[in-house]
Amino acid sequence: MGLQTALSYKAFSLNMTIDWRNGGQFISQTQRYMAEDGMSQIWLDNLINPGGRTGKELRDWLVANEDIYIKNGFHVVGGPTAEYGGFRESYSGVYVNDGTFVPSVVAVDDGEGGVTYIENLGENNTIPYMPYIGSYAWGFAQPSMFDADFIKLREISLSYQVPRSFISKIGTIQEISLSVYSRNIMLWTKAKAGLDPERAFQAEGSTEGRRGTQFKQGIERYNLEPWVIPIGIKIDVTF
Repeated sequence: MGLQTALSYKAFSLNMTIDWRNGGQFISQTQRYMAEDGMSQIWLDNLINPGGRTGKELRDWLVANEDIYIKNGFHVVGGPTAEYGGFRESYSGVYVNDGTFVPSVVAVDDGEGGVTYIENLGENNTIPYMPYIGSYAWGFAQPSMFDADFIKLREISLSYQVPRSFISKIGTIQEISLSVYSRNIMLWTKAKAGLDPERAFQAEGSTEGRRGTQFKQGIERYNLEPWVIPIGIKIDVTF
């Protein structure tokens, strides 16, 4: 939805263009590649700190908050350090406090050629803790999906209408309007990931076996640009 508004006071006029989008999601391949080492602040902010809980206490706490920590997206319990809630693990042969696990239900070999499903919620049967560096879920899209909602103040301009008493002294000119304008003033996104949802597309040129340009809507891949706020001056003259 778009909104255009004009506020006038005497010889001044303030014009604004506002765009709003509600709903939808997009995948950011840029975020996916940049966050796979676990150093993204977004990934760190989404970690679940167990707060010292282990075993049955941890399991019961996760289940009690399942709508937040289990069902709502892809989450990781633990972190890169003890302060983040990292569990003690020795995957490298040296004990460090950077263990993590994904709260979930997993399939395991039942020893008879089939599988059985068990809770992976921090109790004794939890899959061995993996180092934090391997916690990013590369094989899943959910960690790289973001809400596409946004509100953008796309353009704003301030105009001044030169008084006719002054114009009449110039000659054949009927009206003069002076304006200062700018674009991309404000962008609010539900994703809060430093991404413009309007840039969530991937345009690929022709390659062998393809004809024309392949356009992928909803998949952002290295399609980020610096946020530029230009300022311009406009003069309208009517003869």
